[in-house]
Formats: sequence, structure tokens, C-alpha cells
Amino acid sequence: MFNPKEQIYNLWNQLRFMHQNNVELTINGPDQSFMGDSKKLNVVSRAIISNAINYQKDEGDSKITVDINIDDKKSLSISITDNGEGIDKEVMPKIFDLFYRGNPKSNGAGIGLYIAKGITESMNGKLTLQSEPKEFTRVDISIPQQ
Repeated sequence: MFNPKEQIYNLWNQLRFMHQNNVELTINGPDQSFMGDSKKLNVVSRAIISNAINYQKDEGDSKITVDINIDDKKSLSISITDNGEGIDKEVMPKIFDLFYRGNPKSNGAGIGLYIAKGITESMNGKLTLQSEPKEFTRVDISIPQQ
């Protein structure tokens, strides 16, 4: 058992200084426990939030919103939305490929989203991504109770 909201706050305290500008975080959702693999979900959340921080626009307000929901069927849904650079349409089909780096600013190995999706699926969950270039990126994670 773990508290997803608390886990996101703790993760944020580790990652929030990654970007040169201040990034504002908003977390919405219940302050309650969930039965699942907190370590795996932490890896998934770290990859998504790190990307949300790294790919913020250089000017304007930088914001990340995390919406958490635990439903009656005991499944966890987390949506992470940022107002950063977004992802170009031609890149979207490859975004979960191993070693794919879809942005020239990328300094990673191109494994974050690949690992996040694989871990989510290993927990019988689902990870989807929507994005509009220069507008937003939203990652939705849903995981059943373990």
C-alpha cells in the first residue's frame, strides 16, 4: 500500500530543479492509499515528470498538472499534463520505441518512455500519450489494484 499523491510530491522534490526556469506543479486527487507496486509506479512517474520538466518552453509560465483518481473498482488513474514544447505529429508513432530520441534537445538515451510503457503494461496497466506541438503533452496511466 502506498499513497500516490504523496509519492508524486516526494518525486517532485527530487526533480523540480532540473529546469532553468521555475516549473509550477499542481496535484489534484484524493489523499488515500492504493494497493500496488509503488517502486514500479515511481519509475514510470519519474520518466514522465522528468520529460515534462525537460521539455518546457524557454519562455512563459511552465506548468505541470497531475490528476490522480482511485475509482470504486480499485484502479488508479494518473494524468500528467504539461504546457511545454509538445511533440511533433511525425514523431508520435515512434515515441515509445527503444532508443528513440524525438527532440534535438534530448540528452537521454531514449529509453524513458519505452521503459515507462513496458513497466505499466507489466502491471496490467495502460499508458497513452496525447500531444499538440507548442501547446501541451498529456500522459495517462491506468493501473489495476495489485
